[in-house]
Amino acid sequence: MSNHLKHITALLTALLSISAISTIAQTTPLAGNFTITGKLRGVDAGWVFFMDAVAPSPKPIDSAEISKGEFEFKGQTAYPKLYYIAATSKARSIRYKVFSAMIMVDTGTLRVSAHIDSLTKLKAEGTVGQTEYNAYLNSVRPLQKRYSDLYGATFKVKKSDKQRMAGLEKQQRQTLTQIEQAVLVHVKQYRSATSALLAFHHLPLAGVEVIEPIYNSLTEEAQQSFYGVKLSEKLAVSLATATGNVAPTFTLPTAAGAMIPLESYRGKYVLIDFWASWCGPCRAENPNLLAAYQKFRDKGFDILSISMDKSREQWLQAVKADKLPWTQVSDLLATKSPISKLYGIKVIPLNYLLDKDGKIIAANLRGGDLMKALERLKL
Repeated sequence: MSNHLKHITALLTALLSISAISTIAQTTPLAGNFTITGKLRGVDAGWVFFMDAVAPSPKPIDSAEISKGEFEFKGQTAYPKLYYIAATSKARSIRYKVFSAMIMVDTGTLRVSAHIDSLTKLKAEGTVGQTEYNAYLNSVRPLQKRYSDLYGATFKVKKSDKQRMAGLEKQQRQTLTQIEQAVLVHVKQYRSATSALLAFHHLPLAGVEVIEPIYNSLTEEAQQSFYGVKLSEKLAVSLATATGNVAPTFTLPTAAGAMIPLESYRGKYVLIDFWASWCGPCRAENPNLLAAYQKFRDKGFDILSISMDKSREQWLQAVKADKLPWTQVSDLLATKSPISKLYGIKVIPLNYLLDKDGKIIAANLRGGDLMKALERLKL
């Protein structure tokens, strides 16, 4: 990885060029036909709904009518897509539908079956993409469930219980590493466009050391597929935010409207922290940030927090409630903010520790990690 960091400018330029070329290449494949046939027990008449599981703001995109417990849905696609699937009977309100199962939509005929009240146990088979997805689920799903359970547990921990939170976060990191390794093993075996989709969707926190070998394991055709291009773009962002590189610059407003450029922190060690008022783990981290700030603020250290909120009121209420004295900025565009794309933000909390020259020296510091990192700097 060090060799890549030494040549970051050349690599980043090359990767962006690859992305541009691949974007052209990805428009050439013709869309193929697909058919989804289903049998749902426990329902005679109703509706099945489909939603793109990888879209930034997933919304229902189509539906099929259930008749005598069966449905059929036809369409076209030029590349594998991951869909949520939900169902409701005519006797139930549509608001009770739950997107609780996923299927891999690929050319060919996909057969699905389940009970309407247990879509999580849905059985799907019949296409090359779904066959690969089933193999992926068998190896990765138990780890994903464990990570999800650990993440959910962090919302139930009291802010004062730092030891419990630190323990959960450690287990999360360990499980995430296991997921990354499992995905890499899968991609090396299949090397397909479906592999590219799965890696892009299920590794939101992965850095260069994970994304690069996964991307390089894909076939040339898979690299030029829709999600192969997405993965190359993610790799470019990962390279730009890798340890040792100057952090991508930005300027964002405070609540009062003052524009704060990241460059204004040159000459100081600064933590840029991405968070939101609604994010339980983010709020649980704030006492750790506050402790580090109070200890090192007079020794050349500062924090710049970037909120991923949409609501100005909720953002400012959280700042006040958590008693955060350092500069807070946000354009209140949440995931649609340009900074979200600039830093490839998929999950929060997320942070980067920069040195006096604006270079990234550490990332994702949780619990007592920030305090330890600052102590090692001997400020």
